[in-house]
Amino acid sequence: MVGSAEGTPPLWRPWIRQRYELSAPNERQLLRISPRQMDRRLRPLKTHLRRRLYGRTKPGTLLKHHIPIKTDHWDVSSPGFTEVDLVGAYDYFKKTHYVDTIGSLSPFVALTVLNAEFTAGPFEGRQPQYAPKSNLRFGTIYSWRDRVKVSLLSTFMGDHFADDASSANYKVPSYKVWDLTADIHLLKNIYGTFDLGIFGGINNLFDEKYFARVRSDGIDPAYRRNLYGGVKVKWG
Repeated sequence: MVGSAEGTPPLWRPWIRQRYELSAPNERQLLRISPRQMDRRLRPLKTHLRRRLYGRTKPGTLLKHHIPIKTDHWDVSSPGFTEVDLVGAYDYFKKTHYVDTIGSLSPFVALTVLNAEFTAGPFEGRQPQYAPKSNLRFGTIYSWRDRVKVSLLSTFMGDHFADDASSANYKVPSYKVWDLTADIHLLKNIYGTFDLGIFGGINNLFDEKYFARVRSDGIDPAYRRNLYGGVKVKWG
C-alpha cells in the first residue's frame, strides 16, 4: 500500500525512515503516487535486480503452457527438464549486459522415459494405452525484455498403442512435430488501463503426416500445418 486513508500513516513510512534519509518533499510525493505508477517506475530496476540475484535460467510461463512433461500437471522442479539462457550465462561470466539489449536465447530439453506394463489381470505384460516409452521435447525460446517472445518447440513421440490390449490395429507409430509461436507486447499501460499485444504461431511447421489417436471406427488424423493469430488485450 502506497497511500493511506486520511489520518492513517502508511505501512512503509516507519521502515523507510529507519533506513533512508527521506526529505519532506519526497515523502509528500510518495504519499501522492499511486501503486500502479510506482510499479511502472520501479519496473526497470526490479527487472535488473531480479536478473542479478536469480539469473535467467528458469522455465518460463510460455514453456509451462506449451511443453508439459506430464499430461495432467507437472512440477518445474522435477527431474527431466533442463533450460539454459545462453546470453544470460555469457553475461554472468563476462560481467556484461547483452541480455538487456539483444535479449535472451534459451535452449531447453525435456525427456520422459516410461516403462509402463500391466502386472496382473487380463492384459498382464502388455503396455497401457497412450504410454510411449519415450517422449522427447526440445527447442529454443528467444525473449527480449518483457516485450517479445518467440519459441520453436518440437515433440518426438515414441510409438505406442491406443488400447490396453496392445492390438496391432491400435498401434500409433512414432512421430515428430515442430511448432513456432510468437507473443509480442506492442503497448503497455495505455491510458493507465490496459496492455495491447499480438500473438500467433504455426502448428506442425513442417507439415508432418501423422496420427496420435485411434478410435473404434479408425484413426483420427492429426492436423496438418495450420496457422493462428490474434490480438490480446489485458486489463488492469
